[in-house]
Amino acid sequence: MHRRRFLAIVLTGVLLWTGGSVSVAVEQLDLTTPETFSAPSSITYWRIDELHLYRSDAKVIIGLVGTNGEKRTYTFTGSLATTYLNALNTRNATTTSNEKWTLNQLVTNGYLNGTVSGSPE
Repeated sequence: MHRRRFLAIVLTGVLLWTGGSVSVAVEQLDLTTPETFSAPSSITYWRIDELHLYRSDAKVIIGLVGTNGEKRTYTFTGSLATTYLNALNTRNATTTSNEKWTLNQLVTNGYLNGTVSGSPE
């Protein structure tokens, strides 16, 4: 059982790391209030585009892509990254995908405001 969970986590990381050879999940964070980068476009949702995990460096990079292709990156280091990595590694992923969980973490910690919609592919 532990081996299967470990392989699932590793496979998910590898698939996210390769960035284009697999289809992108359709889960997204629907923003409570749309953001504006440059007129006239507004961003109504963010999706995870990249997720980089560096345990030995205590670093996590989360790359998002917006409604119109806008990019936003969050980089966490030190204790914030270690807390994220430990929680990701030990959580039960049978009911919530890693992408949904990560988007919810960004909301919970005040970086974004919205609700996750959609389902993983």
